[in-house]
Amino acid sequence: MVDDVKGDLKLEAMEENPCHVPTCSATAMAGPNLEVFKFGLYVFFPVLMLLKYGDSEWYQKNVIPVSALVVLQQIPA
Repeated sequence: MVDDVKGDLKLEAMEENPCHVPTCSATAMAGPNLEVFKFGLYVFFPVLMLLKYGDSEWYQKNVIPVSALVVLQQIPA
């Protein structure tokens, strides 16, 4: 008898929500503002990194001295 009651409750729940998707607000999507933010982040982050670290002055100032030190440390004395 208990199984029949559980089965009836499941059947009623399926009739109310046939997609089996939870309808509580905690599982709802955050909305279009989040999607716009994520799109902006995905597009502009690589562009900003390219502009920052792709500059030849930055490369000559920060990369060449460090690479010279690494090469000098690898040469046996």
